[in-house]
Amino acid sequence: MPSELKISVLLKKEGPFWVAQCLQHDVAGQGKSIPDACYQVERAVFGHVAYDIANGIEPLSKLGKAPAEYWTLWGKAEPMCKRPADPFGSDETAFIYPEMRVG
Repeated sequence: MPSELKISVLLKKEGPFWVAQCLQHDVAGQGKSIPDACYQVERAVFGHVAYDIANGIEPLSKLGKAPAEYWTLWGKAEPMCKRPADPFGSDETAFIYPEMRVG
């Protein structure tokens, strides 16, 4: 298993919510704010990783890529500063380093 996982996350406003969509793996989260959406997508990724590890599967290997529309938006989106520290509060679990863009 890799010691770190680099992912790209597109942040998109949809109605009153923000959606955080991972591109390399079709995992998303939503919230009323950007931090909420980021927290939700990170929880979803951690959940998939934990399940895969517990079942002897390479983490996230069973998930396909995000739909093409998100990849298209990624190319037009503005880069965002690196997100704040791990919302779970533990440097030991902070192995996800996303590149984030707002579209």
